[in-house]
Amino acid sequence: MKKIVLTAIALMVMAVASAQRVNNPAVNNPANYELTFDMRRLAVTLDLTAEQMDAVEAITNQMNSQLATAATARGHRRAAMMHGAIATDMRNMRRVLNDSQFRTYAMLLGTTLQNRMVIR
Repeated sequence: MKKIVLTAIALMVMAVASAQRVNNPAVNNPANYELTFDMRRLAVTLDLTAEQMDAVEAITNQMNSQLATAATARGHRRAAMMHGAIATDMRNMRRVLNDSQFRTYAMLLGTTLQNRMVIR
């Protein structure tokens, strides 16, 4: 009985140790954290004015720099920095876009992040 319990504990420890070593190349690649949009297509989709387009481009550049910083972080800190960058982006976009534009932008951003496996 003692051998069975010790074997079971050893198997669990090895399973946990091997699970921690699994590297997902899609998540660990810093290039996956850069979000680039074709500003002309985004402007047409959202029906942006020239002032809004300039503001959206600046906000997007700021988010990309924050995401690049987050890509170099480790573990839970990476996830926190990612969510913080996205929350800041959404807050800034909310100030620039009207309700209809913001809903469309939120849908596009959410889909893009989900497709890029940046958020879960």
